[in-house]
Amino acid sequence: MGVAMNSIVTLPSDSSWVANSTDRELTPLPAGAKFLLPKQGTAKPEDGIPTLMARLALGTAEMKVSLESAAGNKTTDLYSLDYITRGFAGFYWDGRIGDNKFAPKGEYKALFKALRINGHKNDTRHWDLAHTMHFSIDYKK
Repeated sequence: MGVAMNSIVTLPSDSSWVANSTDRELTPLPAGAKFLLPKQGTAKPEDGIPTLMARLALGTAEMKVSLESAAGNKTTDLYSLDYITRGFAGFYWDGRIGDNKFAPKGEYKALFKALRINGHKNDTRHWDLAHTMHFSIDYKK
């Protein structure tokens, strides 16, 4: 007896978090963590910027990362990656939301989506979702 691979969770719902880029252990920060980012377009990991993290239980053919306003009324796509192995995936985020565009000061959370093995992209049941806690950003003048 077998089981359909697209019924097995690839990304557990509690497996994403935000860490500080200067923390080598990538320890999850508490909800409401605040980041004061350098002037837009100048941030580097050593500046203590948000690191968006997820732990995949299985590999995925596609993973997407979006930024949501903490109120949940606006979503912006950040990354789309193909063929990620199981384990940890992380992204430094300097506030950029597009070519020379930056998220305004405010509260956000990241949404990770991973397509299950043998999943169909157009079937929402084949995507696993994991939200980070909310965090806020502001920029130095």
